[in-house]
Amino acid sequence: MQRTLSSGGLTLRHFLLKAEVLSVYRQVIRSCRRIPDAEARRETLEWFKHDFRRNANTTDLVKAFITSYGTVPNTGS
Repeated sequence: MQRTLSSGGLTLRHFLLKAEVLSVYRQVIRSCRRIPDAEARRETLEWFKHDFRRNANTTDLVKAFITSYGTVPNTGS
């Protein structure tokens, strides 16, 4: 049984994963500030932003985990 926040809304797992993705996105943006070459920094930011936007509508949690971590998580069930 999946818990949802509202009728037709995100499951709790989707909500938590979305928060984690946002946190990683912010870390990436901050980390790119340390790239000394302006052109390399711009290209890196564009690449990350494109990748995040490409996966923005991913709702399949298994696919999202495989894309992020290269493996399926142990759900304990």
